[in-house]
Amino acid sequence: MTSRKDKKPTLDGTGDLTDLLLNTGPAGPGEASLADLLGPKLDVEDPIGEIEYENLTNEQAVEKETSAVLAAFKDRAKKEQERFELVTDSEFWFAACFQTRA
Repeated sequence: MTSRKDKKPTLDGTGDLTDLLLNTGPAGPGEASLADLLGPKLDVEDPIGEIEYENLTNEQAVEKETSAVLAAFKDRAKKEQERFELVTDSEFWFAACFQTRA
């Protein structure tokens, strides 16, 4: 007997998009809810959400937005590199040595 966690969500039980969008609770057997398809919620900050647009020209606004998005990309790349190092770096390892290649 397989549990619901073992099965990947599918769209088989969904008639149209309104069924999918309104079905945000636990899905029945063979049905996929929107939450199942989207997976875990990511904690993402809006890089341009804190910009004050009052007294800015269009050029200044675009420059601030572009700078904020670039800073967000750099920050994300740095966090991804730190995560990669964390999951791949280990102080524990072993080596196997053989007399011949065969």
